Amino acid sequence: MRYPSPMMTLKSQAKQCGLIVLCIISLTVREVEARRYFLMERPMLGLDLSYEMEKSDRSGPNINRADTTHTFLERVDIETSGWVYHPALAEYKIKFSPEWEQDSTRSEGGEKRTTRSFFTGYFEELTLLKYKPYTLSIFSNRSRSTLSSSFSQRSKSETDVYGATLSLKYRILPTIFSYNHEKSSQKGFYTTDRESDEFRVNTKYDQHLGTTLLDASYKDTTQATQGIFRNQEIKNATLQNSSNLTKDRKVLLLFGLGFSSVDADATGRTDYTRFSENLQWRHRENLSTDYSFRYDKNASDVFTTETKSLSFHLQHLLYETLLTSIDTGASSSKFTGGNTGQYNSGVSFNYNREVPKGRLNINIGYNYWIVNQDFVPGYIQIFNESVFLDDSALRLLAHEGVDTNSIIVSDNTGTITYIKDIDYRIIEIGYQIRISRIITGNILNGQEVLVHYRYISSSPFDSATFNQSYGVSLNLWSAWRLYYKYSNSRQKVLSGTPTQRLTDDVINTAGTELDWKWSRTTFEFEDRETTTTPSQKWSIKETVTPGPFQKASMKISGHYGETKFKETGSLESVFGIVEEVQFITTPWSRLRFEGSLEKISGRLRNTIDLGFMTVFEWKYRIWSGEIRYKFLHQEDREVQQTNKNHYVLCEIKRVLF
Repeated sequence: MRYPSPMMTLKSQAKQCGLIVLCIISLTVREVEARRYFLMERPMLGLDLSYEMEKSDRSGPNINRADTTHTFLERVDIETSGWVYHPALAEYKIKFSPEWEQDSTRSEGGEKRTTRSFFTGYFEELTLLKYKPYTLSIFSNRSRSTLSSSFSQRSKSETDVYGATLSLKYRILPTIFSYNHEKSSQKGFYTTDRESDEFRVNTKYDQHLGTTLLDASYKDTTQATQGIFRNQEIKNATLQNSSNLTKDRKVLLLFGLGFSSVDADATGRTDYTRFSENLQWRHRENLSTDYSFRYDKNASDVFTTETKSLSFHLQHLLYETLLTSIDTGASSSKFTGGNTGQYNSGVSFNYNREVPKGRLNINIGYNYWIVNQDFVPGYIQIFNESVFLDDSALRLLAHEGVDTNSIIVSDNTGTITYIKDIDYRIIEIGYQIRISRIITGNILNGQEVLVHYRYISSSPFDSATFNQSYGVSLNLWSAWRLYYKYSNSRQKVLSGTPTQRLTDDVINTAGTELDWKWSRTTFEFEDRETTTTPSQKWSIKETVTPGPFQKASMKISGHYGETKFKETGSLESVFGIVEEVQFITTPWSRLRFEGSLEKISGRLRNTIDLGFMTVFEWKYRIWSGEIRYKFLHQEDREVQQTNKNHYVLCEIKRVLF
C-alpha cells in the first residue's frame, strides 16, 4: 500500500483549514451578500464539542475482548443558502460540517492505539427552475452519526449519499424521476458495510376515472457483515386506481396491479405478480357490502405458487348496538406438485350496550372452512411470512416440518438480510419452529421481519374445520375492565387418509385491567389446549405514575409471567421492571434517571438485559449541553454471548444561528 508523503498530507490539511477560515470570515458579514446575479444569505454557525468514554467487555464462542476508548470530537457547522442569477433559475443550500476526532483505544493485554482523523461532513443541494413545470434537484450528503436507544448497544455509522430528482409538474400527469446512491459503514457489536443504488419513478393521473398512481423502482444492494457477503437486486412496479362510480360517492372501486422481482444470493430469484379488484358499496348508513377478487403468483427458481381468490363481506348495524358481519369466500391455489382449494363462510355479532356504572360488550363468531388437497407430498416454499420478534411472546412459524437450513430472515422491506446465530436463533419446539432474536444482534425488540422457508407437506386429504369464538367484557366506572374469551377449532376428514394431526384446539383467556389513581394493574391467564405446542400462560403487570408534581415526574412499571409447555413440562418465566424519573432542577436544566431489567429464564431461552442511565441536560438561548452515563449488561446464555458496556458523554452544542 502506498502512503501519502508528509508534504502531501500537510498540503491537504492546509487546504481544509483554509476553507474553514474562509467560511468563518464570511460569518462576519453582517448584511446579505448580494450582487446583480448572485445572492448569499449570512452564513449560520453551529458548534459541537464532546468527550466520550466507552468501556466494552464482550465475550462469546467467537469473541473475547475488552476495550476502553476515549474520544474527543470537535465539529463546526456552517450553513448558508441563496440563489444564482435569479431565484427562479437556481437556488442552493450548502452546509459544511468538518469534524476532528481523536481516539485512544486500549485493549486488555494489548498496546494503546491512538488515531486522529478529520471527517469532512457536508450537505449540498442545488435546485434548478423551481417555478417551472420541470424542476431538477441535485444533492449530496456525507454524515457521521451514532445510533442508540436508552438501553441498547450503541453503533456508529458513516453515510455517503448523492442523487438527483427531476419533477415534471404537468397538471394532467405529474411525474417524479429520482436516483439515489448510498454507501454506509456501521460499527457496533458487529460491523456492517452496505452500498446501494436506487432508481424510482412516481406518477399520478386524476383527471378521469378517479386517481391512478404508478410507482416503479430498481434497487441494487450489497451488504457485508462479519465477512458474510449478501447481494440483492429488487425490481418493483405498482399501478393503483381508486374511483367513485356514483356522484354520491357511495360506490368505490379499487384496482391494483403489481410486479416485483427479488434476486438475492441467499434465496435466488423470486418473481411476484399481484392483481386485485375491490368494490365497496355503502347501500345505507347502516348497511354496506364489499366484493373482492385477487390474483397472486410467486415464481422462484425451484417453486411456483399461483393463487386466485374471491370474497364477499356484508356489515349491518342495528340500533347502534348490534353489529352483524357476514363473510364468504373461495380460493384456488396451484403450486409445483399439486393444488388446493378453500371455501369458507362465517357470521359474527358484536353487541354493545350501556349498563349501570359501565358498558357491556358481547361478541360471537362462527366460521366454517372446507379444504380440498391434491398434490404429491414434498417440499412447499413459503415467501415473506411476517413475524414480530417480541422477547416476551412465543413466535412460531405457521407450518410444521420446516427445513431449518432453508430459513432466511430479512427486514420488512426485504432489503436487509439478517445472519443466523448473530441476529437471530432457530429453536425447535416439538413439530414447530420458533424464531427469536439475539439481544446483541441487529434486530430490535418487537421488530417485524419476513421469513422465507420451505416445509415438507403431509399426504393430501380433504377436510372441514369449524371455528367458534365467544367473548364478553365489562367496563365499570371507566376504570375497571373484566374480560373472558373462548375459542374452539375442530377439524374433521371428508376424504383421504391424513398423516398429520387434525386440529382440535381450545383456547381460554381471562383477564382484568384496573386503573386507579396513580396505578394501572393488568392480569391475564391463557390456557391453550392445542394439537401444536399446547401451553399455559399467565402474566401480571403493574404501572405506577405518581403525581403530578410541580418539578418532577416519575413512572415505574414491572411485569412477571410464566409459560408452561405442556408436552415437555418445561417452564419459561419473564420478569421485567422499568423506571423513569425526571427532575426540573432549574428553568433551563433537568435531571433524568432511567433503569431497565428484563430477564427470561427457561430451557429454550435464557437471557438477561440490564441497563441504567442518568442524564443532566441544560439549555440557555442558543447553547445546550448534557452529561450522560449509561451502563449496559446483556447476556444470552443459550449462545454464550455477553456484553458489558460503560459509557460516559460530555457535550456542549451551539445551534445554527
